[in-house]
Amino acid sequence: MDRRTGRNHSGQASNGPTGENADILRVIQTMMENQQQQTELFRQGLAAPKEQRPGNISDFRRLQPAIFTGGEKPLEAEQWLIDTTDLLNAARVPKDNQVEVAKIQLKDVARTWWLAEEARLEKPVTWDQFSKSFYNRFFPATAQKEMEEQFIRLQQWNRSVDEYAAEFLRLSRFAPYMVTDEEKRANRFQQGLHMDIQVFLMPQQLKTYAQVLTIAREVERGLEKKKFNMIRNQAMKRPFPQTGRGGPFRAAKVPTMRRPFRPAPFQTT
Repeated sequence: MDRRTGRNHSGQASNGPTGENADILRVIQTMMENQQQQTELFRQGLAAPKEQRPGNISDFRRLQPAIFTGGEKPLEAEQWLIDTTDLLNAARVPKDNQVEVAKIQLKDVARTWWLAEEARLEKPVTWDQFSKSFYNRFFPATAQKEMEEQFIRLQQWNRSVDEYAAEFLRLSRFAPYMVTDEEKRANRFQQGLHMDIQVFLMPQQLKTYAQVLTIAREVERGLEKKKFNMIRNQAMKRPFPQTGRGGPFRAAKVPTMRRPFRPAPFQTT
């Protein structure tokens, strides 16, 4: 009776588990405490910043950088330098190693140039020094002046509005004095558009480049649709050949009458 009623040997009721039950509860409590400690350690591990190893040539080459030969146009040379700088940073190549890593992409004329330039510069050569020398050789001031002249003369010609806008943005930075604010940028862009597009824009007196570009696209689509409809209507107005059984109708040929052969009279000398 004492075991079933939970009384101890003194006859008093027990207030907690005893024996095997107490051992089981202690094990469960210990497991829960260990799990809480592991969860806290896991959270601390996620919150702590992970140290990233510096990048190397393999990391850089894995991003498939472009080769530069030195025969590219000035804007292509500039784009190569911009792309290479981005890839070096993405590969986490340290600043002190960027020149050594990137120079493996130089071939032909560019390789010959850098060997001579590297011997002239003070060591170690930084990426800023490399970039400055690169610009002086492959994108000099004379080339930048030519880009400025191209922007001054820029017209849409046979380009689409989007193609013209891309060229406008590409060259406008070489003549910043012409696009110092939004209104000047909008006016210069509008002046280069086709005249049949400009006639729709002029009455609206648009003040921003984005507004001019948006409406120019809409006008271009409308003109293309109008041109398509005109071509289709002209094709529908063309007379269709009359067809009969077996194919197009052809006028029957009228047989020509041939004169009978008459021999020439025999003549004697």
